[in-house]
Amino acid sequence: MEEPKTVAEMRARYRAAHARLFPSRPPKPKPAPPAPPPPAIKLMPARPLQPSRPRRDWRGPIMTIAGLVAQRMDVSIEAMRSNSRLGNLVLARHLTFYITKVLVKATLPALGRVLQRDHASVLHGLRRIENDMAADPHFRDEVMLLVGEADRVLQAKKGLTNGTN
Repeated sequence: MEEPKTVAEMRARYRAAHARLFPSRPPKPKPAPPAPPPPAIKLMPARPLQPSRPRRDWRGPIMTIAGLVAQRMDVSIEAMRSNSRLGNLVLARHLTFYITKVLVKATLPALGRVLQRDHASVLHGLRRIENDMAADPHFRDEVMLLVGEADRVLQAKKGLTNGTN
């Protein structure tokens, strides 16, 4: 290929090479005309509010069971609600979770809220107690005695509240 002799030839050759390597883009489309305004909003008549389902208060029965377990385990409820991981406190918490789940049928988050734990901690405690009960018949008997005692206490409290209303 021959060297360009003038600046004009050099520019022409550059433009030709550039056009081969970078083909031209199609022209940009013209912008669309602005969209028409949205139609006026039609308001629907207001529906009367449906009464929501009342939230069940599990705090009373759970605290009753926690108090009974705390008394039997010789710990305080405040200690059970603390962040301590001492064995006797952990066992007391787990027993409270298990007995409450058996007798009251409270949800895991409701159980956890009372003892300041999350639902996963409650589930772990329930599984631990169930595994320990399956492995140790003596422990199972002790837990079942506690369940029976807690049931009697809850029934007595329920009888007192139902009798006064």
